[in-house]
Amino acid sequence: MTEASREVVNAFSVQLETDATDPPGFQVGYRKLAALLGAGPLLGATVYELAPGERNAPYHYEIGNEECLLVLAGTPTLRHPDGHDRLAVGDLVTFADGESGAHQLINDSSEPVRVLFLSTMHRPSASAYPDSGKIANPAGM
Repeated sequence: MTEASREVVNAFSVQLETDATDPPGFQVGYRKLAALLGAGPLLGATVYELAPGERNAPYHYEIGNEECLLVLAGTPTLRHPDGHDRLAVGDLVTFADGESGAHQLINDSSEPVRVLFLSTMHRPSASAYPDSGKIANPAGM
């Protein structure tokens, strides 16, 4: 058994990174937090900030992992297998492993959206993209 981490990271003020290769519509700020927090290999935690008009990722679902979303700021729209829902600050949503957990976060508001995604990090894993019929297998899996 390992000693519990006591690192503290503020999800509201943590410095975000960007990826210049992200295509238009998917240009988001993000920061992976698990390593900063001293978490082990089975926990993922990432803060995302979406400017108006941006999406966190193409519509997708995880194969091998579950995710949980907490809205920290703004009013994003959640696309899921049953349609779309407007979320508000404090809303918490889980996404099951597999097709029933498909999701996409869309900022169709006029204000920035900040969210925290938590996830299991089981290996091997993959992501499926129903709109394009593609499956992504992260490097080294």
